[in-house]
Amino acid sequence: MAPRSSPRGNGYALSRDLTPRLVPIASCKPLGRETRKHPPQQVRKLAASLERFGFVVPILIDSATRVVAGWGLVQAARQLGHTEVPAIGVTDLPEAELRALRLALNRMTEDSVWDREALVLEFSEILELAPHLDLEVTGGRDGRDRRHSGR
Repeated sequence: MAPRSSPRGNGYALSRDLTPRLVPIASCKPLGRETRKHPPQQVRKLAASLERFGFVVPILIDSATRVVAGWGLVQAARQLGHTEVPAIGVTDLPEAELRALRLALNRMTEDSVWDREALVLEFSEILELAPHLDLEVTGGRDGRDRRHSGR
């Protein structure tokens, strides 16, 4: 059976419009309980990433501007003095499904593992391409996080 295109949205076989829009940070609030904490060190890393690369992934919000995914990015943007963040709205799910989606998006990456050899090669190649690039923006302690690189 061939996939059907949705009559609304961006023309792909998606169930909703994925066009981001800017929303005021002041209107953003957490969805449900903050089941995943963002320690200051992580928020600083996110802020450093935002300063280096800008927003490359929008947050996900519901119709009441509650954050389904990206609360750490909201905190980092607020810390940097931003007043708006890019967001994609999910307005067609009931409360229970929004909360389940939030948990799923936060939990699913926990099942992946780092390929240490590939990570070492990736860091090496990045440094060959840009020797002065501060690899700390990758989220590791020194850009060559020993937990992931095997060093």
